[in-house]
Amino acid sequence: MTQEIPDFRYTELDRKIWEEKLEKFVPHRIFDAHTHFWSNRFVTPETRCDNDWLDHQTDGELLLRVSQMLYPGRTVDFLTFSMPVTGADYERLNPWAASEVKKLSPHSLAAMLVTPDIPGETIRTMVKTYGFAALKPYHLFAAPGRIRIRDYFTPEQMEAADEGKLAVVLHCRSGVAADIAELEECATRYPGIRWILAHCGAAFNPDFLEPVVRRLADMPGIWFDISGICEVYPQALLLKHVNRKRIFFGSDIALGSGGCRRGRVVSLANSVLWYKNPERTTFWVYEQLLAMRRACDLMELTGSEVEDIFFRNAADFFRPEG
Repeated sequence: MTQEIPDFRYTELDRKIWEEKLEKFVPHRIFDAHTHFWSNRFVTPETRCDNDWLDHQTDGELLLRVSQMLYPGRTVDFLTFSMPVTGADYERLNPWAASEVKKLSPHSLAAMLVTPDIPGETIRTMVKTYGFAALKPYHLFAAPGRIRIRDYFTPEQMEAADEGKLAVVLHCRSGVAADIAELEECATRYPGIRWILAHCGAAFNPDFLEPVVRRLADMPGIWFDISGICEVYPQALLLKHVNRKRIFFGSDIALGSGGCRRGRVVSLANSVLWYKNPERTTFWVYEQLLAMRRACDLMELTGSEVEDIFFRNAADFFRPEG
Protein backbone atom coordinates (compact mmCIF):
# COMPACT_ATOMS: atom_id res chain seq x y z
CA MET A 1 0.00 0.00 0.00
CA THR A 2 2.80 2.47 0.82
CA GLN A 3 4.11 2.21 -2.75
CA GLU A 4 0.84 3.67 -3.99
CA ILE A 5 1.42 6.90 -2.07
CA PRO A 6 4.04 9.27 -3.56
CA ASP A 7 6.75 10.58 -1.22
CA PHE A 8 5.63 8.32 1.64
CA ARG A 9 7.04 5.09 3.05
CA TYR A 10 6.38 3.27 6.30
CA THR A 11 9.40 1.39 7.63
CA GLU A 12 10.02 -1.34 10.16
CA LEU A 13 11.39 1.32 12.53
CA ASP A 14 8.13 3.27 12.27
CA ARG A 15 6.07 0.16 12.93
CA LYS A 16 8.19 -0.74 15.97
CA ILE A 17 7.90 2.76 17.48
CA TRP A 18 4.14 2.77 17.00
CA GLU A 19 3.56 -0.71 18.42
CA GLU A 20 5.99 -0.48 21.34
CA LYS A 21 5.71 3.17 22.38
CA LEU A 22 2.58 4.81 20.96
CA GLU A 23 -0.14 2.22 20.42
CA LYS A 24 -1.25 2.21 24.06
CA PHE A 25 -0.96 5.98 24.41
CA VAL A 26 -2.88 7.34 21.41
CA PRO A 27 -6.66 7.15 21.96
CA HIS A 28 -8.98 5.62 19.39
CA ARG A 29 -10.62 8.96 18.50
CA ILE A 30 -8.47 11.83 17.26
CA PHE A 31 -9.19 15.37 16.17
CA ASP A 32 -6.06 16.48 14.30
CA ALA A 33 -6.30 20.27 14.54
CA HIS A 34 -3.35 21.16 12.30
CA THR A 35 -2.94 19.54 8.86
CA HIS A 36 -2.19 20.83 5.35
CA PHE A 37 -3.30 20.55 1.72
CA TRP A 38 -1.41 21.67 -1.36
CA SER A 39 -1.68 21.41 -5.16
CA ASN A 40 0.70 22.90 -7.74
CA ARG A 41 -2.24 23.85 -9.92
CA PHE A 42 -2.37 27.04 -7.81
CA VAL A 43 1.20 28.14 -8.53
CA THR A 44 1.40 31.53 -10.28
CA PRO A 45 4.27 33.58 -11.78
CA GLU A 46 4.37 35.41 -8.43
CA THR A 47 4.75 32.25 -6.35
CA ARG A 48 7.79 32.19 -4.09
CA CYS A 49 8.72 29.23 -1.90
CA ASP A 50 12.09 28.89 -0.17
CA ASN A 51 11.50 25.32 1.00
CA ASP A 52 10.32 22.07 -0.62
CA TRP A 53 6.59 22.48 -0.08
CA LEU A 54 5.89 22.57 -3.82
CA ASP A 55 7.37 19.07 -4.11
CA HIS A 56 4.72 17.48 -1.90
CA GLN A 57 1.16 17.79 -3.14
CA THR A 58 -1.56 16.64 -0.74
CA ASP A 59 -5.30 16.36 -1.31
CA GLY A 60 -8.05 14.96 0.88
CA GLU A 61 -7.67 11.38 -0.28
CA LEU A 62 -3.92 11.30 0.36
CA LEU A 63 -4.20 13.02 3.74
CA LEU A 64 -6.75 10.47 4.87
CA ARG A 65 -4.73 7.48 3.65
CA VAL A 66 -1.49 8.71 5.22
CA SER A 67 -3.27 9.39 8.53
CA GLN A 68 -4.72 5.87 8.52
CA MET A 69 -1.19 4.52 8.23
CA LEU A 70 0.25 6.83 10.88
CA TYR A 71 -2.56 6.12 13.37
CA PRO A 72 -3.72 2.57 12.55
CA GLY A 73 -7.15 1.66 13.83
CA ARG A 74 -7.96 5.26 14.83
CA THR A 75 -10.91 7.40 13.75
CA VAL A 76 -9.63 10.85 12.79
CA ASP A 77 -11.32 14.19 12.15
CA PHE A 78 -9.27 17.08 10.79
CA LEU A 79 -8.84 20.83 10.65
CA THR A 80 -6.99 21.43 7.39
CA PHE A 81 -5.67 24.44 5.49
CA SER A 82 -3.36 25.13 2.59
CA MET A 83 0.41 25.29 2.86
CA PRO A 84 1.31 29.00 3.24
CA VAL A 85 2.97 29.49 -0.14
CA THR A 86 3.63 33.13 -0.99
CA GLY A 87 2.02 34.31 -4.23
CA ALA A 88 -0.28 31.32 -4.74
CA ASP A 89 -3.71 31.74 -6.32
CA TYR A 90 -5.66 31.85 -3.08
CA GLU A 91 -8.85 32.95 -4.80
CA ARG A 92 -9.07 29.40 -6.16
CA LEU A 93 -6.94 27.54 -3.61
CA ASN A 94 -9.13 28.25 -0.57
CA PRO A 95 -12.35 26.94 -2.17
CA TRP A 96 -10.44 23.87 -3.38
CA ALA A 97 -9.21 23.18 0.17
CA ALA A 98 -12.78 23.49 1.46
CA SER A 99 -13.96 20.94 -1.11
CA GLU A 100 -11.12 18.50 -0.35
CA VAL A 101 -12.07 18.43 3.34
CA LYS A 102 -15.28 16.66 2.32
CA LYS A 103 -13.18 13.63 1.35
CA LEU A 104 -11.97 13.19 4.95
CA SER A 105 -14.67 12.61 7.57
CA PRO A 106 -18.14 14.08 8.12
CA HIS A 107 -16.87 16.25 10.98
CA SER A 108 -13.64 17.48 9.36
CA LEU A 109 -13.26 21.22 8.78
CA ALA A 110 -11.32 23.68 6.66
CA ALA A 111 -9.57 26.91 7.60
CA MET A 112 -9.17 29.78 5.16
CA LEU A 113 -5.60 30.88 4.50
CA VAL A 114 -5.54 34.67 4.76
CA THR A 115 -3.00 36.98 3.14
CA PRO A 116 -2.79 40.65 4.19
CA ASP A 117 -4.36 41.88 0.92
CA ILE A 118 -7.65 40.01 1.40
CA PRO A 119 -10.39 42.50 2.46
CA GLY A 120 -12.45 41.84 5.53
CA GLU A 121 -15.62 41.71 3.44
CA THR A 122 -14.13 38.94 1.32
CA ILE A 123 -13.46 36.96 4.49
CA ARG A 124 -17.10 37.35 5.55
CA THR A 125 -18.29 36.16 2.13
CA MET A 126 -15.87 33.22 1.94
CA VAL A 127 -16.74 32.00 5.43
CA LYS A 128 -20.45 32.15 4.64
CA THR A 129 -20.07 30.53 1.21
CA TYR A 130 -17.62 27.74 2.00
CA GLY A 131 -18.18 27.19 5.71
CA PHE A 132 -14.62 27.83 6.87
CA ALA A 133 -14.26 27.04 10.56
CA ALA A 134 -11.19 29.22 11.11
CA LEU A 135 -8.78 31.68 9.53
CA LYS A 136 -5.07 30.99 9.05
CA PRO A 137 -2.84 34.07 8.68
CA TYR A 138 0.89 33.46 8.42
CA HIS A 139 3.93 35.56 9.20
CA LEU A 140 5.60 34.71 5.86
CA PHE A 141 2.96 36.83 4.14
CA ALA A 142 4.19 40.05 5.79
CA ALA A 143 6.17 42.47 3.64
CA PRO A 144 9.96 42.32 4.09
CA GLY A 145 11.00 43.92 7.37
CA ARG A 146 7.45 43.88 8.78
CA ILE A 147 7.17 41.56 11.77
CA ARG A 148 4.13 42.54 13.82
CA ILE A 149 0.99 40.38 13.91
CA ARG A 150 -0.89 43.25 12.26
CA ASP A 151 1.53 43.12 9.33
CA TYR A 152 0.19 39.74 8.24
CA PHE A 153 -3.26 39.77 9.87
CA THR A 154 -4.65 43.24 9.43
CA PRO A 155 -6.99 45.18 11.72
CA GLU A 156 -9.69 45.00 9.03
CA GLN A 157 -9.36 41.21 8.99
CA MET A 158 -9.40 41.06 12.78
CA GLU A 159 -12.62 43.07 12.78
CA ALA A 160 -14.23 40.51 10.45
CA ALA A 161 -12.99 37.65 12.62
CA ASP A 162 -14.21 39.40 15.77
CA GLU A 163 -17.62 40.06 14.28
CA GLY A 164 -17.99 36.42 13.20
CA LYS A 165 -16.52 35.04 16.45
CA LEU A 166 -14.07 33.08 14.31
CA ALA A 167 -11.14 30.94 15.34
CA VAL A 168 -7.74 32.18 14.15
CA VAL A 169 -4.83 29.73 13.91
CA LEU A 170 -1.82 31.96 14.53
CA HIS A 171 1.77 30.97 13.79
CA CYS A 172 3.79 33.48 15.79
CA ARG A 173 6.86 34.87 14.08
CA SER A 174 9.62 33.50 16.32
CA GLY A 175 7.80 32.27 19.38
CA VAL A 176 4.91 33.80 21.26
CA ALA A 177 7.22 35.57 23.72
CA ALA A 178 8.24 37.97 20.92
CA ASP A 179 4.59 38.82 20.20
CA ILE A 180 3.07 38.66 23.67
CA ALA A 181 2.37 42.38 24.12
CA GLU A 182 0.64 42.72 20.75
CA LEU A 183 -1.27 39.49 21.26
CA GLU A 184 -2.58 40.74 24.61
CA GLU A 185 -3.67 43.99 22.97
CA CYS A 186 -5.42 42.19 20.10
CA ALA A 187 -7.14 39.72 22.42
CA THR A 188 -8.51 42.64 24.44
CA ARG A 189 -9.55 44.74 21.46
CA TYR A 190 -11.17 41.84 19.55
CA PRO A 191 -12.77 39.65 22.25
CA GLY A 192 -14.80 37.69 19.70
CA ILE A 193 -11.70 36.09 18.19
CA ARG A 194 -10.71 32.67 19.50
CA TRP A 195 -6.96 32.51 19.04
CA ILE A 196 -5.33 29.10 18.54
CA LEU A 197 -1.57 29.46 18.96
CA ALA A 198 -0.02 26.93 16.60
CA HIS A 199 2.94 24.83 17.76
CA CYS A 200 2.48 25.81 21.44
CA GLY A 201 2.92 29.42 20.33
CA ALA A 202 5.79 28.47 17.95
CA ALA A 203 7.66 27.17 21.01
CA PHE A 204 10.08 24.94 19.14
CA ASN A 205 12.56 26.06 21.78
CA PRO A 206 11.23 26.23 25.38
CA ASP A 207 12.71 29.73 25.72
CA PHE A 208 10.08 30.94 23.24
CA LEU A 209 7.30 30.02 25.68
CA GLU A 210 8.64 29.76 29.23
CA PRO A 211 8.87 33.53 29.99
CA VAL A 212 5.22 34.18 29.09
CA VAL A 213 3.31 30.95 29.74
CA ARG A 214 1.72 32.31 32.93
CA ARG A 215 0.57 35.47 31.14
CA LEU A 216 -0.96 33.33 28.41
CA ALA A 217 -2.72 31.16 30.97
CA ASP A 218 -4.48 34.25 32.32
CA MET A 219 -5.50 35.63 28.91
CA PRO A 220 -9.07 34.98 27.72
CA GLY A 221 -9.63 33.67 24.24
CA ILE A 222 -6.36 31.73 23.91
CA TRP A 223 -6.02 28.05 22.93
CA PHE A 224 -3.01 26.02 21.78
CA ASP A 225 -2.19 23.25 19.36
CA ILE A 226 0.93 21.20 20.04
CA SER A 227 1.76 20.32 16.43
CA GLY A 228 5.42 19.91 15.54
CA ILE A 229 6.78 20.20 19.10
CA CYS A 230 9.31 17.42 19.64
CA GLU A 231 10.63 18.66 22.98
CA VAL A 232 9.05 17.48 26.23
CA TYR A 233 9.44 20.73 28.18
CA PRO A 234 7.25 23.10 26.08
CA GLN A 235 4.42 20.59 26.24
CA ALA A 236 4.94 20.10 29.98
CA LEU A 237 4.83 23.89 30.47
CA LEU A 238 1.39 24.03 28.90
CA LEU A 239 0.13 21.05 30.87
CA LYS A 240 1.34 22.61 34.12
CA HIS A 241 0.21 26.21 33.69
CA VAL A 242 -2.62 26.31 31.11
CA ASN A 243 -6.17 25.01 31.39
CA ARG A 244 -5.79 21.56 29.81
CA LYS A 245 -9.15 21.96 28.09
CA ARG A 246 -7.46 24.60 25.90
CA ILE A 247 -4.84 22.29 24.41
CA PHE A 248 -5.42 20.49 21.08
CA PHE A 249 -3.53 17.71 19.38
CA GLY A 250 -2.25 18.60 15.91
CA SER A 251 0.23 16.79 13.68
CA ASP A 252 1.24 19.41 11.07
CA ILE A 253 1.19 16.61 8.53
CA ALA A 254 1.22 17.13 4.80
CA LEU A 255 2.47 14.48 2.43
CA GLY A 256 6.27 14.51 2.46
CA SER A 257 6.58 17.56 4.70
CA GLY A 258 5.63 18.81 8.16
CA GLY A 259 4.79 15.90 10.43
CA CYS A 260 5.57 13.40 7.65
CA ARG A 261 9.21 14.47 7.46
CA ARG A 262 11.79 12.20 9.02
CA GLY A 263 13.66 13.90 11.84
CA ARG A 264 12.69 16.37 14.52
CA VAL A 265 13.10 19.92 15.76
CA VAL A 266 15.91 20.25 18.30
CA SER A 267 16.36 23.23 20.64
CA LEU A 268 19.87 24.65 20.84
CA ALA A 269 20.60 27.49 23.30
CA ASN A 270 18.09 30.15 22.18
CA SER A 271 17.52 28.79 18.66
CA VAL A 272 16.34 25.62 16.92
CA LEU A 273 17.81 23.08 14.53
CA TRP A 274 15.55 21.50 11.92
CA TYR A 275 17.19 18.09 11.91
CA LYS A 276 16.43 15.78 8.97
CA ASN A 277 17.93 12.35 8.38
CA PRO A 278 15.61 10.24 6.23
CA GLU A 279 17.58 7.02 6.60
CA ARG A 280 17.94 6.86 10.39
CA THR A 281 14.87 8.57 11.83
CA THR A 282 11.14 8.15 12.17
CA PHE A 283 8.38 10.63 11.35
CA TRP A 284 8.41 14.06 12.90
CA VAL A 285 4.88 13.46 14.20
CA TYR A 286 6.01 10.26 15.95
CA GLU A 287 8.77 12.25 17.66
CA GLN A 288 6.10 14.76 18.71
CA LEU A 289 3.88 11.98 20.05
CA LEU A 290 6.78 10.49 22.01
CA ALA A 291 7.40 13.90 23.62
CA MET A 292 3.70 14.25 24.31
CA ARG A 293 3.54 10.82 25.98
CA ARG A 294 6.49 11.72 28.20
CA ALA A 295 5.08 15.14 29.10
CA CYS A 296 1.73 13.62 30.00
CA ASP A 297 3.49 11.05 32.15
CA LEU A 298 5.57 13.69 33.94
CA MET A 299 2.49 15.82 34.63
CA GLU A 300 0.46 12.75 35.66
CA LEU A 301 -2.44 13.24 33.28
CA THR A 302 -5.35 10.84 33.60
CA GLY A 303 -6.49 8.78 30.64
CA SER A 304 -9.52 11.02 30.33
CA GLU A 305 -7.34 14.15 30.15
CA VAL A 306 -5.24 12.55 27.40
CA GLU A 307 -8.44 11.78 25.49
CA ASP A 308 -9.50 15.41 25.94
CA ILE A 309 -6.33 16.69 24.27
CA PHE A 310 -6.49 14.21 21.42
CA PHE A 311 -10.18 14.64 20.65
CA ARG A 312 -12.76 16.15 22.99
CA ASN A 313 -11.19 19.61 23.44
CA ALA A 314 -11.12 20.38 19.71
CA ALA A 315 -14.44 18.65 19.05
CA ASP A 316 -16.11 20.77 21.74
CA PHE A 317 -14.35 23.91 20.47
CA PHE A 318 -15.45 23.50 16.85
CA ARG A 319 -18.76 21.73 17.46
CA PRO A 320 -20.10 23.16 20.74
CA GLU A 321 -23.57 21.93 19.85
CA GLY A 322 -22.24 18.35 19.98
